[in-house]
Amino acid sequence: MDDNLEDWPTCDWCGRELGDFNLELAEGRLRNIFSASPNAITTTDIYGVITDCNNATLEIHGYDSKDEVIGRSAFEFMAPHERELAEERFKELLDLE
Repeated sequence: MDDNLEDWPTCDWCGRELGDFNLELAEGRLRNIFSASPNAITTTDIYGVITDCNNATLEIHGYDSKDEVIGRSAFEFMAPHERELAEERFKELLDLE
């Protein structure tokens, strides 16, 4: 092989594999934080519907299973006097109005 770059083998997939590995590593770290946190953590879709929650969320709200929480509005878990303002702020944040 001479010094001409055209003659050297390329490895386009190497960078992609490294990126995939780093993404999996970061996702694993986030999953660990999510699971181990003593604080309630929930994820929602853009409409405020809960898509996931950690065990602390279940304990704080008195549920045994994620199935009891996932699919419900996150606003149901707020104090009634704070719910309307929270919904307004959420919509403003996402600019859904």
